[in-house]
Amino acid sequence: MASDSTSGFSSDSIITSSLILDIHFAKECIPVSWNQNFLPLTAMTLFDPTTTLVSSFDPTLIREDNPLDRLSFVYREKGERNLIPLAQYDGSTISSSIVYDWTPILNDGIYELFIQLNCRESYSLSDPIELIVDLTDFETFGVISPFEGFLEKKESVKILFNKELDCQQTILNVTYVQNSSLPLTFKKACNGPELEILLSEDSYLIVQGGDISFSIFPQSSTGYILNEQIFKFDTSNFFFFFFQLNK
Repeated sequence: MASDSTSGFSSDSIITSSLILDIHFAKECIPVSWNQNFLPLTAMTLFDPTTTLVSSFDPTLIREDNPLDRLSFVYREKGERNLIPLAQYDGSTISSSIVYDWTPILNDGIYELFIQLNCRESYSLSDPIELIVDLTDFETFGVISPFEGFLEKKESVKILFNKELDCQQTILNVTYVQNSSLPLTFKKACNGPELEILLSEDSYLIVQGGDISFSIFPQSSTGYILNEQIFKFDTSNFFFFFFQLNK
């Protein structure tokens, strides 16, 4: 038998070792979701400042060795990471469906809401749903173009509001002040909170040299409605008008 004189071990010796790992796998918590009968959520506004949140889960899936400790409604502003507790219910008292009426004090914005179930050894989280919070008054910021009050041919009128517009529900009437019976044609477009109006070339020729009035009944995408807003523009040549003033 060969041996290593320096180590004192023979080359035929077998060295063995064992490693005992105590690995514990957490038991899964039961899934939780939103009650679809209450979705989608409507925007939270001044005239409807409360939203109803309803959870849903199957209580028969609760395991005796991993009981339900708590159900929570949580939220965060869209784009943020941290979840903020909203309401909590003790696991021993909750049923398969929890109804919570929420009237928050939040800044306007878009929020993501979740339901969180905490079991003894783990937790589950629902898919997010979005809630739009819009609790400020609807206002007109005013005309951003043409700011000098003179409307030229092929020039559009742009009026800015503080909320996104519902373009279809925003009513618009355009009239020639000197003769309101004349029919005028125009195009209307919305870009978020901005309303753009473009008078057709034929209609501009009809009103050119006179005054034109835009009567607007704005409505926001969240249902706010403003009283009639009236804006008037002069279609006479600006430079001729300026020359007349300075004669």
